[in-house]
Amino acid sequence: RHPSPLMPSPQNPKVTVFIPVHNRDRYIGDAIQSILAQDFQDFDILLIDDGSTDRSVEVMRSFHDPRLTIVCNESNLGIPRTRNRGLELARGEYIALLDSDDRASPNRLQKQVAYLDAHPDCVQVGSWCRMMDEQGAPLKRIKRQPAHPDEIKAELLFRCCMSNRTIMGRTEILRKFGYRNDFPRCQDYDLHVRLSSQFKM
Repeated sequence: RHPSPLMPSPQNPKVTVFIPVHNRDRYIGDAIQSILAQDFQDFDILLIDDGSTDRSVEVMRSFHDPRLTIVCNESNLGIPRTRNRGLELARGEYIALLDSDDRASPNRLQKQVAYLDAHPDCVQVGSWCRMMDEQGAPLKRIKRQPAHPDEIKAELLFRCCMSNRTIMGRTEILRKFGYRNDFPRCQDYDLHVRLSSQFKM
């Protein structure tokens, strides 16, 4: 029996929201706040700081919600290793990815959990995203991505057609595949391609 989406369960959350952080003191507070304001509340937040030299850790520690866990890498490990550490430490059945300079819409977790619950053959789900300026004001530009599993698999031959910052996936499977450390810039694209050989997205 799953807990109510309005009742958080810190020990075994339905979703771990994972946010890797490196020198984002200007934005990380908004990213965290956008998760705390979600309609769906059965989550924890895993923040991994990758050797920031600004006030990022101080900003993260200013939040006193028991669902937040802050982990600090001893040095800058880079994004593939930091993402793998996030997969290793995630406790939720699902892991939701968010970049440290982004915001999630209030119904994001609710919609994505409902989809994955209803489609057990789907390993991960993403969304379109609206761009914003440096002050956080929304822009007219919307990054559109294909929505059908067959279209995604076809487009992966040519480009990374899933926005990593919007993805929620099945933690155990993503942990098994992991990010490859020799892909410092396109580790998400590589993971999507490998997943697509066995699963729907």
